[in-house]
Amino acid sequence: DWYPKWKSNENTCSNDGQYEPYMKKSKFVKGSLEECCNAYYSWAFDDCMVLGGADKSTASNLDDFYVDYYSNSCKQSCFEKDATDTKN
Repeated sequence: DWYPKWKSNENTCSNDGQYEPYMKKSKFVKGSLEECCNAYYSWAFDDCMVLGGADKSTASNLDDFYVDYYSNSCKQSCFEKDATDTKN
């Protein structure tokens, strides 16, 4: 069961079972990460998928821009390189 992590600053879904009871009753809980990301984070779909645990190779819309409502700014859907990431 995948649900949107609206209480965090991450644009992703989780399957940790910590969703509020109303989410199940109101059908906010989805059957897959992809379904959840598409339903609730379509503007940041790739980020949602990767933050939710999907492989970066599943990302499809890198370099697209989206609105980040938390910071009231425009952001680009791209992955930040880290020191251990040699594929990016």
